[in-house]
Amino acid sequence: MRRTVAILASVGIVLAVLPFACDGERHAITEQDRAGKPGQFAGLSQGVTHYEIAGPAKGRPVLLVHGFSVPYFIYDFVFEALVQKGFRVIRLDLYGRGLSDRPDVVYDLDLYDRQLTDLLDYLKISRVHIVGSSMGGLITANFLRKHPERVSRAVFIAPAGFPMPLPISAKIGRAPYIGDYIVRVAGDRIFVKNNSASFFGNVPPGFYERFGEQMQFKGYKRALLSSLRNMPLESGASIFDEAGRKKIPSIVIWSRQDGVLPYSNAIRAQYSLGASELISLEGTGHTPHFENPQMVIPHILKFFQ
Repeated sequence: MRRTVAILASVGIVLAVLPFACDGERHAITEQDRAGKPGQFAGLSQGVTHYEIAGPAKGRPVLLVHGFSVPYFIYDFVFEALVQKGFRVIRLDLYGRGLSDRPDVVYDLDLYDRQLTDLLDYLKISRVHIVGSSMGGLITANFLRKHPERVSRAVFIAPAGFPMPLPISAKIGRAPYIGDYIVRVAGDRIFVKNNSASFFGNVPPGFYERFGEQMQFKGYKRALLSSLRNMPLESGASIFDEAGRKKIPSIVIWSRQDGVLPYSNAIRAQYSLGASELISLEGTGHTPHFENPQMVIPHILKFFQ
């Protein structure tokens, strides 16, 4: 009996200590952490937003919205290509990601709609072309349906929001209590590992190092877990239907080898949005704009010019 109690006590201690021992988040993000980093910072209604803007002041504005876990560096190549073509390009780290704040709020469509509108108002930009990938495509569709007067054209790269099989880690993460515990204990490894599915070929050099920089700041895993629970990642088809009724010119880009969001949703996305074209890619993964940007950039440039 004593031995059983001792074992149970030991297990309890281990379970209690694990979240602290395994959690890579060390401190809240500070101004010192942001000092000297590329881009700019804007104090918006829900916190500080890290963004970058470049290109001619009179160029047509383009807003780039990233996905679930990777911050704005996922648009490195698209950003530079658009700037070189004379566009005024803005990319941002969504709340909870990159060098943006991690407010203690619900991470849902309303939060990101406020972030986008706040940033555009801060920059005094009334109307943009917009590119949204993965979860950023869902955020873009929501922005388009709520503010059609602010969008000229839209590009959707493998947008979330349509039915898909959830990985077991996502199902566990949505479970109350146990999901919070598992994310504290194993979230660092889970989120890093899950990104390997975004690429069809080899992971681009330096990706994991850049991805991991944001994970040291407290609130990153909480933000992702809240997004997983409160964003309609596989149940937002009606949002795209509503966006399509706004008749904003759009195109959809999707890889047939997408290992995260199934290509089978591509035609549904095109139909819902009333998109003029579905561009189907071969030999690349969920983030072709980073893995094989030469496959994506010409289509974006052609559509925006």
